[in-house]
Amino acid sequence: MKIEIPEDIRTYVRKQRVKRLLLCVVLFVILGVIGYFYINKLYPLNRNLSYIFFSLIILLITGVPHKLIDSTWHGTIVSSKNITSTEHVPGMPFTYNYFWSAVHKKLAVADENGNVTIRRSEKIREKYSQDITDELVPGNYVVHVGGTKYTLVFTKNPEHFRCAVCGMENPSKNTHCVDCGHTMIRMHI
Repeated sequence: MKIEIPEDIRTYVRKQRVKRLLLCVVLFVILGVIGYFYINKLYPLNRNLSYIFFSLIILLITGVPHKLIDSTWHGTIVSSKNITSTEHVPGMPFTYNYFWSAVHKKLAVADENGNVTIRRSEKIREKYSQDITDELVPGNYVVHVGGTKYTLVFTKNPEHFRCAVCGMENPSKNTHCVDCGHTMIRMHI
């Protein structure tokens, strides 16, 4: 089954990748200047190793190699498993007010050739998870567009479609997301 990704979502994904690349270039320049003035004085013999080390740190921070790979996938759910974890709101004190439960779904997804791969859905807060996790069941069709945050689920009689960019659920009659305005990826099984 061929999934047609709308042009505005492809443009959004390209912009996200360019932002990552620009961040990577800025960090390279900053660490290059620091390296030129300080690393050369401290470790003149290990200059090349220092540059390689800093380059790897920059690539790790920005996630550029991972984000440049097109990680779009789709297929039919074969099986699913809940993974529940406790998360903390960053920057807040470690008190019970700032902790929340999250649900991940580990999905076994079969592509059109019958090859099964294990995928992980996005993190879902516990209080919002019931609607989304109810749809992540065997037999439903899932799509994840590389560069977006959300996994889309297509059921036999959809009442709503989820936006790939912002995650907002929209009525099935809508062609564009009411929250962010991107074109909806639609499929009827």
